[in-house]
Amino acid sequence: MYIKYRNNRLQILLNNEKKLTQEYGPKNARKIVLRLSQITAMPTLGHLLQSRLGRCHALQGDYAGMYAMDLEGGFRLIFRPVQEKGQANVSEDLFTVEIVMIMEVTDYHG
Repeated sequence: MYIKYRNNRLQILLNNEKKLTQEYGPKNARKIVLRLSQITAMPTLGHLLQSRLGRCHALQGDYAGMYAMDLEGGFRLIFRPVQEKGQANVSEDLFTVEIVMIMEVTDYHG
């Protein structure tokens, strides 16, 4: 899959190991790099969900329509599918989703 980012600041942060380590600590920095490589290794979101890498799962509530992958200590990598022009409703067939947008890294548990 191809990865987009919510904004340039997030893209720079998540693709710079030194900044990642400063922001999230060494364990989370390594996990974020791993999760990003796992996302790009999968052909579609459907395949990623099916693989259960990082306990990838759909979210509900305020994060409905988004997905998360586990990091360390309650942190999650949050992303959403990107629907291209002319593409059928992505919620119906996640095996057509080839682009995801990273929204944030957060601990939404409280």
